[in-house]
Amino acid sequence: EIGYDGKTLTICNVTAKRYGTMSITSSVETMLRTASEKMGIDFPLADLLADRPGQSFLEGVITGIKVGDATIEGQTCNHFFFVQPPGIELELWSEANDRALPRRIAITYRSIPGEPQFLAEMSDWKLGLNPPNDAFVIKLPADATRVEAREKSQ
Repeated sequence: EIGYDGKTLTICNVTAKRYGTMSITSSVETMLRTASEKMGIDFPLADLLADRPGQSFLEGVITGIKVGDATIEGQTCNHFFFVQPPGIELELWSEANDRALPRRIAITYRSIPGEPQFLAEMSDWKLGLNPPNDAFVIKLPADATRVEAREKSQ
């Protein structure tokens, strides 16, 4: 589980009952970038939480095309394909309407052995909600052990 309250990022492995924290006071976008840079964590859907998601998603993209149309759960979608160095292929299916909400994202890491792929399906969007701040606080297991966050090796 990952929680961020605007001041502290908490990452908890509930099964192992271990957690770590990192002080970061900023926007969600900056927190995700900082955690990614310092700990080498990849957040494949981080672009959706950026201040400007469309611009963030396309950052570093060198080419892209519209593949065609597709239907996902009865919704007509535009299917796009993008390339981002080094060796990342991004596919996006977004609603073919004024909202253009993402319905599916596939990320293939061609430059990593085994070419792993991340796939996310999104539906039932609820826009304009304002959840309480405590919705983002992780409830740590009573016997959880705190560990120091490891920074990625250079």
